[in-house]
Amino acid sequence: MIWDSQPLPAYQYFENVGNFLVAVEELKLPAFEASDIETDPIKALSKILGSCLEEQLQHQSPEVS
Repeated sequence: MIWDSQPLPAYQYFENVGNFLVAVEELKLPAFEASDIETDPIKALSKILGSCLEEQLQHQSPEVS
């Protein structure tokens, strides 16, 4: 995979963020505002990562009855 070294134009960046937030909502993951990515991206993305990891652990663990 070859990455383009040029930064994305602002409209493309915000379109990508918008698409990401729509996917997050559809997956019922913890939501945040697009502005949260600008102010504290680590905190915003850690909410989603934590939720994904928790979901993965629930599916990997044997169910207890």
